[in-house]
Parts: sequence; C-alpha cells; structure tokens
Amino acid sequence: MADEVIGEVILKDVRLSFFNGFTPSKDRVDKNTGEPIKGNFNANFLMEKDSPGTKANQAKIKKAGHDAKVKKWGANEKAWPKLKPEKLCVRDGDLEDYEGYEGCIYLSSNSDRKPQIITNRKGKDGKWVEPAEGTPGAPYSGCIVNALVRLWA
Repeated sequence: MADEVIGEVILKDVRLSFFNGFTPSKDRVDKNTGEPIKGNFNANFLMEKDSPGTKANQAKIKKAGHDAKVKKWGANEKAWPKLKPEKLCVRDGDLEDYEGYEGCIYLSSNSDRKPQIITNRKGKDGKWVEPAEGTPGAPYSGCIVNALVRLWA
C-alpha cells in the first residue's frame, strides 16, 4: 500500500482565477527584508458558498489542513501558532475586491514547481496531452477544473 501524502486534496469543479501555470512569475526582491524571492506558479480556486460540491471540497481541505498542522506542530492544537487570515490558503471571497469572488470561498495556491496539467485529450501515443498556453484543452482563468493541491503548514 502506498503512503498517504499528508495535505493532498483533489478539488472538484472549481473555477480557476488568476491562473499562472505555464511560466513562473518574475523573480523579485522582498520590500521589507531585501531578500530575493524566486518567481512561482499560482492560481486561485473559487467555490460557491452554497454549492453542495463546495461542502465536500471544504471538508477535504479542512482535513488536509489539520493533518499538515499535526505533522508540523504535533497533535496538541493549543500549541499551534495563531495565523492571520491573510496567511491562510482558504479565504472568504466576500472580503475581496475582485469581480466574481462574492458568494465564494477560495483556495489560493503558490508553488515553485510547475503544476501538472492534464487535459481531456490524448495524443497519437495514447498518453494525455500536456497543454501549452493557448492550445486546445489548456486551462485558463474562468474555466472549471478539478485540481490537485497540497496544503502545508
């Protein structure tokens, strides 16, 4: 039996927003510390608050987040650090100024690794086609996707 990956979640039928999955953002310098920040890939995954699918996604996110915290800080929840809402990956869309975020919660993701993108098309070799930006089946901001995300503490 394979080891379970702590914090891994598959989100179903979520709307992609601010998708940057083909090329990383540019490297930059932290304004406060002067430290270099490597460019990354990112996306937000929106879920309508009153959707039945959102409840299932939220339950998976909550469990994965809890498991990641236990792995990092141990089982004693009272010993866990208190995190500000802007430091959490799950946020309330009603508190944002972005059009289309109202009535939603969203998971904000960032990684220095390129996301694995699987389309609904197979090539002549029978393998799933990994899309390039702008090609048929390539994800874009606004489309509905299933997403594999890994939460960490």
